[in-house]
Amino acid sequence: MVLRMDISVLFIIFLLAAPSTVWTWNLDVRPERIFRSLPKSYFGYSLNVYQPNETATEWLVGSPGENSFEGALYKCRTLHAEAGFSCDKVELMARNRNAYVIPRNGWLGATVVSNGGFVIVCSPRAGPQTEGDCYSSENNLSSFSKIQLPYPRRVCLSGFSAAYSPGAKAPRKPFLGGPTCYRQDKPSTSLSLIFPALYPKLDQWYLGYAMASGIFGIKQFEQGEFLLLSVAFHIASSFAGKVYLLEKETKEELASLLGSQPGEHFGASLAVSDINGDERDDIIVGAPHYTDYESTDAKVEVGAVYIYYQTPENTYKQNSSQELKGQVPGGRFGYSVAGIGDTDADGYNDVAIGAPYENEGFGTVYIYYGTNNGLRDRPSQVIFGNAFNPPIQTFGFAITGGDFDGNRYSDVVVGGFESAAVAYIPARPIAKITSKLNFVSDKINLEKNSQCSITNSSDGVTKIPVACDDISFCITYSGLSVANQVELRVSILLDSNAEKGNRRIFFYENNQEQLTQNIIYKAGVKKCLSKTFYVTPNVQDVASTAQARMTIELTTKIPEPNQLLPMFAGDFDKIVSNNSLVFMVSGKTASFADATPWWIYLVSALGAVLILSIITGVLYKLGFFKRKLPPSEQKDDDNLTQASNEDM
Repeated sequence: MVLRMDISVLFIIFLLAAPSTVWTWNLDVRPERIFRSLPKSYFGYSLNVYQPNETATEWLVGSPGENSFEGALYKCRTLHAEAGFSCDKVELMARNRNAYVIPRNGWLGATVVSNGGFVIVCSPRAGPQTEGDCYSSENNLSSFSKIQLPYPRRVCLSGFSAAYSPGAKAPRKPFLGGPTCYRQDKPSTSLSLIFPALYPKLDQWYLGYAMASGIFGIKQFEQGEFLLLSVAFHIASSFAGKVYLLEKETKEELASLLGSQPGEHFGASLAVSDINGDERDDIIVGAPHYTDYESTDAKVEVGAVYIYYQTPENTYKQNSSQELKGQVPGGRFGYSVAGIGDTDADGYNDVAIGAPYENEGFGTVYIYYGTNNGLRDRPSQVIFGNAFNPPIQTFGFAITGGDFDGNRYSDVVVGGFESAAVAYIPARPIAKITSKLNFVSDKINLEKNSQCSITNSSDGVTKIPVACDDISFCITYSGLSVANQVELRVSILLDSNAEKGNRRIFFYENNQEQLTQNIIYKAGVKKCLSKTFYVTPNVQDVASTAQARMTIELTTKIPEPNQLLPMFAGDFDKIVSNNSLVFMVSGKTASFADATPWWIYLVSALGAVLILSIITGVLYKLGFFKRKLPPSEQKDDDNLTQASNEDM
């Protein structure tokens, strides 16, 4: 298409293109947020969220290797967003203020479970025959009671796993797993300890290896609670593994989920969380010894995780699970699984999966975002143990999550027991940017150049009149729990698709095609600014399309101390708006100019006439233009011709 131009009037048409959306990665990895304990203390072997009241969210850390494997329990809390966290050792005091004597080699802290201010901490190897001991606190760690467990329970590992009843209304009841108890032992019935001898109808090999609890139905209209526990080595499935759903009180089997591959260790880790936002508890099962036999490069023990979504009928379907597979041989993806809450504040809970033996033993943690359709198939963020200095070994052995800094985004805490280290990884708030770029007038008359002038670059004195106008931009900065004010770097580039030496529009204040400024914006307050631009004198190219682009970036400056720097809603660090500029010229007195040479039109017209003549001649030869008579007239014509011939 040929555009006809004149230089009297310039019309500018502006189009704003919004950037595409991608999913944000907002967990902020920093080396200063690492707490390291004594070597070989196994600090970070176990983790759990601890909420002593409605306003405080902290976490508990088990350190079972401390003091010749006597073990210890720690309570940790954030100091502020930029300075990491602190941990204090919890003394196990009885109600009479006497400290419990913790046996050596008992591994206190190997299991830590909490529900609000209720806490269970266990020494699963305590006792002369590794019977195991557990302690509970119902008053925010002020005192503990030793849980009375039945005897005999030889080699029982009581407290190897533990869980609380999930209902907030009912009393928080503890449940303990004793997966290695002798099957021949038949102790008195215990309301707390789950051990094989009491459940002859269930598979008894390592019953209670892992535990969790959940609710059937929509949570606010709960229709029943269930206890979730695994059998690490299920004989009937060639030791694939099995997970039982038991009725909380009677321990009756309600349902079961079965592993699919022999030896995959289905049920080695368990978690319960509402992933798809339907207010129903979904089940997450780790199988860290899963092997990809279909792979040509022998992917042994890559690990797998299975997610079972609760149906509207309050059931879980064995054959409709979502499967996530590890990729690194020996990495043991799914060794730990955790529902970590909503890290990006999109209304759906997210899941963290640990592969502590990936990455040459440093470990890896994968973050999967929840949606209304369940977990995304690909991780939204991957965090490596060697991203820290010094690196953390077995990073991802234990994981928990919660809003520890109070900014309404869930954070993640990850343990690496071989390095005796715990990493606190907070979630950065997500800033929403609404921006608009507009030319004040949709047309600029190049003959009206009395308002602006530029200095002649040749002599540095003479003023050259130029046509000018204003371009304005409006930006609104907002977002959940973002800082009250933030500094944004705004950059506008005019005629960006033209070569640098051939640009036609410049900013008046710096005579450049680009203008960049750092501007402070307050949350929720729309701020608009205008800048004057001018058209270069004697502009020649007014036919080609130009591009104007505005780029918005966050600076590293944090106006308010101790706050996390927000990030944009996407995995990019800038907002880019591309703007099309189409130049059109029109005038009342001036005729349209055409830069096309006259002989081009002449040659085009002659060529068209020649082609038309050739086509017409061919059609004529083919009889296309010969008139055909109707059949009756054709017959009469033939008779006349025959009669004429006879007369002759």
